[in-house]
Amino acid sequence: AAKRSSLFETIQAPTGVATDKLGNVYIASFSQNAVYKITPQNVKTTFVGANNLGGPVGVAIDENNNIYIANYTKGNVVKAEPDGKTSVLLLVKKPYCLNVDNQNKKLLITEQEKNTVIKYDLSN
Repeated sequence: AAKRSSLFETIQAPTGVATDKLGNVYIASFSQNAVYKITPQNVKTTFVGANNLGGPVGVAIDENNNIYIANYTKGNVVKAEPDGKTSVLLLVKKPYCLNVDNQNKKLLITEQEKNTVIKYDLSN
């Protein structure tokens, strides 16, 4: 059996990719300013669109299925809740990669402009 197969082939300039606990895959499209959701049944929908995004790259998901998106050209990190509600979490100069540390309730963000890695506290 082939080890490699294509999940979805019509996403322009795909950048970040992450999965949630329900088996959904989230893929950022840098050029389309969107994060697409692909269900386990391979149905593609726009989860977060261009109104909220500008050059999305990194994508990470926490244990509550909140999605964090590194908005490279807009210079911020957006939080998208499971119902699709979005808010700007923080301003970051050229954010790129994201990682959620669920054990310590931290979001790690690479900030290319300042050659820094930011640790953001997610605990309420």
